[in-house]
Parts: sequence; structure tokens; C-alpha cells
Amino acid sequence: SKPDYKASVAYFPYIAIIYIFRALRLFYAAPYSALKFTRPLPLTYIVVSGIKIALTVALVTKFGIYGVIASSLVSGAVEIVLLRHNLRNKFTFRYNAYKILVAPMLLFLLVIGLEPLIGNQFPLLLHLFYVVVCGGLLWWVYRHEIRLVDPFNLVR
Repeated sequence: SKPDYKASVAYFPYIAIIYIFRALRLFYAAPYSALKFTRPLPLTYIVVSGIKIALTVALVTKFGIYGVIASSLVSGAVEIVLLRHNLRNKFTFRYNAYKILVAPMLLFLLVIGLEPLIGNQFPLLLHLFYVVVCGGLLWWVYRHEIRLVDPFNLVR
């Protein structure tokens, strides 16, 4: 009910899409520890940190908190690309593209597209829509795995 809390609700969807990139980052970072291949990581994180700092300084004066969010998104995307690129000769990624790339990017595009258009007029309704779409996407990409779950066997 406090005005400052209500004002912060407008930033939630944008901050949430940063976590979409974080999940992808963890997916591509996991093989480094499994393979004990950490040699490229310092340079990778120096580049990513440099990009994030430079973009934050450049964008925060003009766009405020949105500049910080944008710099986090760009540096997160660069980090994912570098993590995957450094492992190209040591590790083969095999994954369901819908689970790892398509569903998260659909949510990303949905938030980026709808939030500026109707995010200020109907924030709670739009956020509920995001939850429903996210639940639908999760059900769709994991529909085969969900069929394998026996709810009566979970308690044992």
C-alpha cells in the first residue's frame, strides 16, 4: 500500500528477464566446474564486468534504473555467448532447444513487447498474464515429463 512499493512494481518484469539470462548462464557455466576447465573464466569475467560497468556508467545517467537493467541484460547475453564459445572444443551441448532457448526467449520478448505498451495501465493484470503464460510454457515444454510423474508415489 506504500507508494514506493507500488512504484517498484513497474521494474519487476524487467528484473525478471535478467533472471532468464541467469538461468541460461548457469546452464552454460556448469560444464566448467564439471570439466575443471577454469582457465578462460577470468578473462571472460573481466570482459563481461568491463562491458557491464561501461554500459552502466553510460546508460544510468540517461535512463536511470532502466539503464542498469539494460546493461545487465547486455552483459548477461555477452557472458552466455563467451561461456559457450570457450567450451566449443571441450564440451558438446545437447539439449532441447524449446526448454533452454525458445521458451525463455518467448517470455523475454513478451515482457519487452507488452510492458512498455500496457504495463503502466494494468500492471497486476499483466503480471498475472505473465504467470499464466509462463505456467503454460512450462507445461508445454515439460508435458512428456509431467506424464511420467505418479503423484501417489511422491509421498513414499
